[in-house]
Amino acid sequence: MKKYGSEVNFKEGLNIIFGPNSVGKTSIITGIVYGLGGEKSLGIFKSVQNPFKPEFYKAIEGESIDKSYLLLEISNGSEVRTIFRYIKGTDINIAAIKKCTADNFFKIEDSEKLIISGEGVFSENGFQSFLFDFIGLEQVLLPTYDQKFSKLYFENLLPLFFVEQRAGCVSSP
Repeated sequence: MKKYGSEVNFKEGLNIIFGPNSVGKTSIITGIVYGLGGEKSLGIFKSVQNPFKPEFYKAIEGESIDKSYLLLEISNGSEVRTIFRYIKGTDINIAAIKKCTADNFFKIEDSEKLIISGEGVFSENGFQSFLFDFIGLEQVLLPTYDQKFSKLYFENLLPLFFVEQRAGCVSSP
């Protein structure tokens, strides 16, 4: 069984991802957004859809993929957590969170399993609650069309942090 992977390290502060076509810029952003449970901000609304290129969940070099996953290490300035999500695997709607760096993820036993999508995302076992608590953001209630209130999802904030360049876009002064 062959293993494929890549590690991308960011520095504190502003990070800009740039380069020629087909080197993985969009895959990096997709991985971050997916790791943070924000696939809806990428236009993915059903669990049968996948935001990644087929190489992440179908085949690489003619070999079929049995399982594929993502590790995303996040920090709130004082603590580090690593998020594990299957891209292709047993349950893509659950994230495993461990108090460790990504390098040590498979060496640590204790994990917290949280619901990524569907009912319960804001529950005690919900990924949204974890994210808001971990980064120290208060959960915001927004008015709905029927005069009720709904919690703001973290995925609604994600487009504020990246700008996707579309092929063929030209800006003029």
